[in-house]
Amino acid sequence: VYHGLDINRFVPREGASRDRNMVLSVGSLGETKGFPDLIRACAILRDQGFAVECKIVGEGTQRTELENLIKEYDLGRLVTLTGALPQKQIIEFYHCAWVFALPCVIAGDGRQDGIPNVLMEAMASGLPVITTNATAQSELIENGKHGLLISPHSPEELACAIRRICEEPELRNRVIT
Repeated sequence: VYHGLDINRFVPREGASRDRNMVLSVGSLGETKGFPDLIRACAILRDQGFAVECKIVGEGTQRTELENLIKEYDLGRLVTLTGALPQKQIIEFYHCAWVFALPCVIAGDGRQDGIPNVLMEAMASGLPVITTNATAQSELIENGKHGLLISPHSPEELACAIRRICEEPELRNRVIT
């Protein structure tokens, strides 16, 4: 077992009212999480006329770069960097979100994620997940069965995957059960 997860803390909440088309992501604001790709995907969705809201929970060295990207794409009303939050509040976000996206990439210096705990937390909380096939995520997620795997550094593919999860109830139900 690579990781442990307290499955008593991360469970779907019965009767939870999820915010339609709300994308959640959680992680340190560093290069390996691929947050610039998520922000660009939100710009693509907005430009397509697709209503989306995105919350990115975390803190880190890339914060200023991400804030500048949000300004550059004029996404201040759609993308929020919440900063670091206690786990209890993150669990509430898991219960309110419509989809979880973590577009991991291999950093320029070779650093990479293994299997991010937040993917397991989101899945255990009943959220459909989208991530990349960049590193070990395919050990956790079979594409189309447990979530969607996309190519790294592909905001277009990420935007398409987010839209599919939001618009295709059959796909959404398949990847959360």
